[in-house]
Amino acid sequence: MESGFVGGPRSPISFDELGKKSPAELLEYIRSWLPQQEGNGETDGWHHEAESVAGLAGVLTTVVQSRPEEFSRIAQQFIGLDPTYVRGFLEGIFNAARKRDTIDWAAVIGLCHWAAGELAEIGSRDALGDRDTNWTWTKQTITRVLQEGLNEESNAVPFLSPDEVWDTIKTLLHSPDVLQGNEEAELSSHFDPLTRSLNTVSGSALHAAIKYALWVRHFDKTFQGISSISEFAAALDYVLERPEVYGLTSRAVLGQWFPWLVLIDATWAKDQVDRIFPEQKERARLWEAAWSTYMDSQPTATPRMVL
Repeated sequence: MESGFVGGPRSPISFDELGKKSPAELLEYIRSWLPQQEGNGETDGWHHEAESVAGLAGVLTTVVQSRPEEFSRIAQQFIGLDPTYVRGFLEGIFNAARKRDTIDWAAVIGLCHWAAGELAEIGSRDALGDRDTNWTWTKQTITRVLQEGLNEESNAVPFLSPDEVWDTIKTLLHSPDVLQGNEEAELSSHFDPLTRSLNTVSGSALHAAIKYALWVRHFDKTFQGISSISEFAAALDYVLERPEVYGLTSRAVLGQWFPWLVLIDATWAKDQVDRIFPEQKERARLWEAAWSTYMDSQPTATPRMVL
C-alpha cells in the first residue's frame, strides 16, 4: 500500500493499482472501500498509520491528473460522495487544467455546481481524523479549477453553459465562510489581504468572478461591456456595499484586477473608482488594501490615468 505522499495519509491502494482501473471500476472501489474502523463498526478514533480516506483521495488526485480527459467524463458520478474524494478528484482536474490538458468541462462544471451548494459542515467527525470535516477545502479547490478553466487559451471551458458557471461562482461568493474567521487576526499574523483572498472561499471566488467576466468578453461575440454581464455587476455591487463582511480581502482583489475591469468596460470602471479606492478617512485601510495591489499590477499609473 502507498500513501499519497511521504509521511502523509496512507492509501489502501497504490497509484499503479488504482491507475489500472477503468473509470467505472475506480468509482466502484471508492464507493465500496471503508477505513478499517468503519468496516469493523468501530468509530473510536483514527491514527496516522491507518489506511485512510485522505490517503485514497491523494492517490485519486494523481490518477485523475494522469488521465484527465477520460476521468473528467465521469465527474458528475462523484456527486454525493465524501467531500474528501470530491476535492481529490477536482485537484487532479486542477493540475491537468494548469497543463492545458483536454478536459470534459461540462461534466466537471456540473460537479462543481453541485458541490458549491453543499453545506459547509458535515456533523461531527472528531472520531475520524482521516478526512475533510466540511466542504470548505472542496469549495476552495472549485474556485481554483474555475480560475484555470476560465481562460482565453486552448482547452478553456467552452462557452456553452455560462449560467451554470456563474451560478457556481455566485454561490461560492456568498459562501458562509465570509462570516467566519477573524480577518483582523489573520492579517496581523501571516496573511496580507491578497494572500488571504486565495485562502478563503469567497475571496478566491471573487478572483473567479473577474475571470468569468473576461471569459464572457472573450467568447461572447455580442459582448457590449457591463450590460452583457449584469449578473457580474450586481455581484460586485453586493461585495462593495458590505465592507464589514468582505473586508480588506475583497479590496485587495479588486485593486489587483482593476486594469482588467477597465478592459471589461471603461465607463463602468470609472464609476467604481471611488468605491474601490475610497478616500474617506474612516476607510483608509480599504484604500490601502486596494491601492497596494493595484500598484503591483500597474505601477506607473493611477486608476484615473488608466481610464
